[in-house]
Amino acid sequence: GPVWSPLGDVFAFTTATAKSKSKRAIHLFHWKTGRLQQLTYPSGQQHDLDPSFSPDGRQLAFGRWLTNSTSELHV
Repeated sequence: GPVWSPLGDVFAFTTATAKSKSKRAIHLFHWKTGRLQQLTYPSGQQHDLDPSFSPDGRQLAFGRWLTNSTSELHV
């Protein structure tokens, strides 16, 4: 689901990509500047889901759905 960074300045969430309404990628919203950034670029039928910041806010983990029975964890 959506998650705030530990400092509260960045909001990470999953939504459709600019190129495909059916493909899901991780996006960041930078609260102080209002900037929206697509962070991940899944290929093929892949989808990126469930972002989670590390306690220090320097890393972001997320799941990448590959198939109905296969997924990966990325940092």
